[in-house]
Amino acid sequence: MGSPLARRGLLLVLAGLGAARARAQDGRALYLQHCASCHGETGDGKGTATLDRPARSFKEGGFSHGNTTEAIVRTLTFGIPGTPMPAAPSGLTEAERNALAEYVLSLGPAREPLSGAESILRVEDRPVIVRGKLPPIAEGLPERPRGLLVGLPDGLSFEYRADDVRLLALRRGAFVDRADWRGRGGDALRPLGELAWISGTGDPGPTFLLADTGEPLAARLGSTSIAGGAPAIGYELGNGIASVGESVSAWPSVAGSGLRRHFRIRTGRALRFRAAQPGPALVASGLRWTVRRRAPGAFEAIAVSGLEAGEFLAPSAGSAEVTLRPGEREIDLVVVPVPAWNDDLEGRWRAEVAP
Repeated sequence: MGSPLARRGLLLVLAGLGAARARAQDGRALYLQHCASCHGETGDGKGTATLDRPARSFKEGGFSHGNTTEAIVRTLTFGIPGTPMPAAPSGLTEAERNALAEYVLSLGPAREPLSGAESILRVEDRPVIVRGKLPPIAEGLPERPRGLLVGLPDGLSFEYRADDVRLLALRRGAFVDRADWRGRGGDALRPLGELAWISGTGDPGPTFLLADTGEPLAARLGSTSIAGGAPAIGYELGNGIASVGESVSAWPSVAGSGLRRHFRIRTGRALRFRAAQPGPALVASGLRWTVRRRAPGAFEAIAVSGLEAGEFLAPSAGSAEVTLRPGEREIDLVVVPVPAWNDDLEGRWRAEVAP
């Protein structure tokens, strides 16, 4: 039977295994009671509940808010605002939440302990969207407790604030270090790409305003998804005044490499669409485009397409805006940062954006 010390060690191991099996059984029971109707009995996202968007498949792993037990417990505790994911019943104990989180994680791919390097999230052959706390873009700018990073396979990433949806910046290079995956979590995401462009001063105002009153419209995040290989962000303006679906992509042009924002807008009221934030000095403009000097040796060329007759891009208190009529609309906004501007480039740019 071995020594008393060996027998004691064996008993401790067996007790630990028994406790682990009990937690797994408790976790499965809790999962079937609280989660399976949406996420499916096997975690494949094919539950019996009727939802306005598909539930996450736990089999794929890669949780948006982190793939640690602590991160899943946070999601269970607080839910995910703007999605059908509710907070868990308040009656669940801490032990039950942990057991449920461990069971949810067990439904996905096998996990290895994460080192610092392994928390770096890479974009492979399809876009990736992550949510989390974002550090200030630059000194003196605010931290974003609710942020979004959209990474594209071509090495571009887009940084948004998510509490009131606004594009903050474009980055080029590596995607993000998910520091919130390490340890007990709670750390901010660390964008790895270099800043290629920022919106305004990096703390932009609203993108949409009411046309008749000039009232700024808050953009409440509704959903994020990858549709047809493209990232999509859905949000509501004001108190149901309009709904917007936005997607982002790279944009090659005669002026250089930039970004394209595609908007699908449904509204019953006329809106002012802010294509450019206040600040930079106007250099040149047309009915659908404008060029502004941001700093010595730094310009931005902006164009809007999808406008109807009588709609045009115009200066407004230092910004550039278009008044959009009510209805269902699709418009594109192209922004290209350029180091120089001259007559030849302006001629080619005008031919491209206003053929």
